[in-house]
Amino acid sequence: MSIDRYRTRYKEVAELPTGDIVTCCEDGKLRVWTQDEARALPVAARMQQESEAKEAQAAAAAKSASSIDIASLPDVSQMASIRGQDGEMKMFREGNMATVYTWKQSTGCWERVGEVVGAAKQSTHYEGDAYFEAGEYDHIFKVEIGESGAHKPLPFRMSDNPLVAAEKFCAREGINKSCLEQITSFIRRNTGLSSAPSSSSATSASTPASDLKDQWASYGGGVSKVAPLMQVFTFAKGNFEGAGKKIMEFDAQFPEDSPAHLTALEKQYLLDALEKIQSPSFMKKEFRACELDVIFEKLAVWPSSKAVPVMDVWRALALHPQYHAVHRKSGDHGWMTVVVALRHLKEACASQADETPLILCCLRFLANLMDLTTNRT
Repeated sequence: MSIDRYRTRYKEVAELPTGDIVTCCEDGKLRVWTQDEARALPVAARMQQESEAKEAQAAAAAKSASSIDIASLPDVSQMASIRGQDGEMKMFREGNMATVYTWKQSTGCWERVGEVVGAAKQSTHYEGDAYFEAGEYDHIFKVEIGESGAHKPLPFRMSDNPLVAAEKFCAREGINKSCLEQITSFIRRNTGLSSAPSSSSATSASTPASDLKDQWASYGGGVSKVAPLMQVFTFAKGNFEGAGKKIMEFDAQFPEDSPAHLTALEKQYLLDALEKIQSPSFMKKEFRACELDVIFEKLAVWPSSKAVPVMDVWRALALHPQYHAVHRKSGDHGWMTVVVALRHLKEACASQADETPLILCCLRFLANLMDLTTNRT
């Protein structure tokens, strides 16, 4: 019997000294898999287990029927050219219906299990916004936010990453990142998605223990020598009071008619923003559009020779939840700031002088950009 027939998420897999495999599953059952016929269950009991596993798979397929796109399924006429592993379940298209088949290794063919009831995919059109593209979605949730109880749309496709969708929603609605886990759980709960991907290949109970151990290591049981992609290193601390003074000093060196020179009003906007950055509650502060315009538009034209304090301020703001406003304002999804940072890096590396401070500030800014999922996507 195939271990993968039990469509339940494994909590732990271990190898016993006897060579048997023990699986602990989220259904609360502990199963021991052996190649020794003398220790195995009677044939009748194994047949009963196999029947229950097939029924559970069919029920799971029916439960997720609303997310099935029948048009994308292989036609039943293609079945002869498609092979599977023993016990593998697969859906085929029969007319306008989705039908579940299981691969029988003993006969070398697919065996019909049954039709998936209500398999027609129900999708809803979303008009689109700055964070979610227009198009058809599997779900458009109405999420209640704020004390007023207003409902905001949260579009989601079954192929989407729930965490990415949740962070886009938070960025669009200006919600603090502390709500991410709650919104992600809401999406998973209402779409039937598990919190971890299931195994894509069936593993037979007769598989050698060493092979299963290697497979388990490939799913996270082994020790990685590199940091995972989602492990982000950020740089938050800094002398932002000193950076502000340096910006004012450099600004005084520009002629008054220079496009880079700050007006009296722009200087005040900048000072107001710097005061918020230096605050212990920086992440909860709200920045005005005029303050962000001065920092990310006016200071963006400054030459590399005066860019160190500017990039230091950019580095801090890249961690703020309101940084998404830069995406919306520029209309280029934030690429303008990345281009400016890369330009400074290029000029610093080509300079004969020691430009280490500028290089560090630019690299730290780019690293901080990875803290928000909206920036990574």
